[in-house]
Amino acid sequence: MTSWEIATRLRKISRMIPFSEKITGSLRYLDAATLLFSLDLDDVHEELITHFENTGVMDKKVCADIFEMLKSENSTIEMNLMEYVPKGIRNLLHLDNLRPATVSQLYYDLGIETIDELKRAFDNNILTGKKSLGKRFSEQLRHHLTLYYKGNSSLFLYKAEYLANLIKRRIEKTNLTSSVLIVGDVRRGKEEITNIDILCVAEKPNINLSTDLMNKLGLPKSEITNSGFSAIYEKMNVRIHFCKEKYLGSVLVFFTGPNEHYDKLSKKIGHAKRVKAGFFKILGDEKTFYKKLGLSYIPPEVREWEDAIELTEAGKTWNLLELEDIQGDLHVHTTWSDGRSNFKQLGYTAKNHSLNYISITDHAQKIKVARGIDLVSLKKQIKILQKMNSYETDFAFIPGIELNIDKSGEIDYTLRENILKLGAIHSEMGCTPSEIENRYINAIRSGNINIIAHPSGRKLKVRDEFDVDWKKIFTEAAKNNVAIELNYAPDRMDLRWELARIADEAECKFTIGGDIHFAGQLNHIKYGAKIAKRAGLSSEKVLNCLPARELRLLLWNNK
Repeated sequence: MTSWEIATRLRKISRMIPFSEKITGSLRYLDAATLLFSLDLDDVHEELITHFENTGVMDKKVCADIFEMLKSENSTIEMNLMEYVPKGIRNLLHLDNLRPATVSQLYYDLGIETIDELKRAFDNNILTGKKSLGKRFSEQLRHHLTLYYKGNSSLFLYKAEYLANLIKRRIEKTNLTSSVLIVGDVRRGKEEITNIDILCVAEKPNINLSTDLMNKLGLPKSEITNSGFSAIYEKMNVRIHFCKEKYLGSVLVFFTGPNEHYDKLSKKIGHAKRVKAGFFKILGDEKTFYKKLGLSYIPPEVREWEDAIELTEAGKTWNLLELEDIQGDLHVHTTWSDGRSNFKQLGYTAKNHSLNYISITDHAQKIKVARGIDLVSLKKQIKILQKMNSYETDFAFIPGIELNIDKSGEIDYTLRENILKLGAIHSEMGCTPSEIENRYINAIRSGNINIIAHPSGRKLKVRDEFDVDWKKIFTEAAKNNVAIELNYAPDRMDLRWELARIADEAECKFTIGGDIHFAGQLNHIKYGAKIAKRAGLSSEKVLNCLPARELRLLLWNNK
């Protein structure tokens, strides 16, 4: 079985568990699914799962269920849940982004048992005014229902990239193409993906090749042309494109997009004519393509910038941060608050990703729902981490804390200790824009935080970002040496590149943090690099690219 297949089933189990009185461990199954999605394997072996079990990275009960899947493709717990959880609940869970509490309300309080019934209730405004089903929920539901009835869905970037890689390998195994490349929104690193685009290089692209590849992949019939086809795979819209090797650069730029970027480039190609597929017949690779237009290479991640071409013409060089530049993660939770991995598991996983340090930033006491720790517990934790560091030669735990910024801009407690202090808004998020601005500015000016964590407050598919004067906030942060976090948690990906550019123009420094609650989530650190690249940042502007000692000295000297 592939890691995608196992992860999908584990996530399905995690979604059903909250509706069972006898079975627990929803988060353990979700964590295991997250880890397996990130591994991106065509064949999962028992030895790997045994390794995860022995190292404590994966829960023993979950491992036992995976062993059963590998041996027989069955899952006793999945079958029990399918029998116990009402069919109406299971129907509603097909809308992947509905929370368990919302599903319960729709099913038990409103008697809704199918997606069709939910759509009728939505169309007839039956949901309007119901508790917790307000305007924001309606906007999200409209989006999810539209995708559902189109026969496809949207995925967070990390899942879409793993699915794209799975399709890529399946195409490569057919030996019908000479090379296969992932293009489109996935290549550029968009946070939420609705289309997966794959570019295949072939000697003679034609309708027979398109038909042959579609059949070998076992995809349902769809629109087929000489230059490719599209189909629904794992509920996602997948588009396969073909091109000849000699035009690869031009086609790669075209299908990587966005359309606006290629259209602006088109104006520089006055003598060339587009072929039916839409691209220009210019020979060579991507760098050659740009060079023939009198431009230096523009990386995919910044092609969404409206002024990317103009900046390049003016001499800007795109010296972007790379994954290898990142030395550590600066936003990690443990079992001391609402995390699900201990120090040992987190350190082990971080080292496996060639990280030299992580900062332990459990929630402070004001966040009761996250089991935030008080000052006494924090001081105890600091001593334990310092002791652990005394035994390490090539890895460091940087003590830290994630403080809540309350409605007046106050934090949980003031610390004399030199530890990493994140400040974030977790509560009373419905304040007015001016109130949010004042909360941030008061916290920044207090001198009690080093970093603003998940600054915009957004959660993809759930909550929009704060509508505030970001230039004002970022200017104040730069003035007070408070860095801005690029949070790569898959459902946050915060900041979006447009806001990060504003922070960069205000001369802010940045940090990268995964908001890690389970060690396996460190596998996603490459998306932290992707956010930085989309913002046009070099390694010099991101504090995680410093060695641990230099990072500490910089933070303490700035305060």
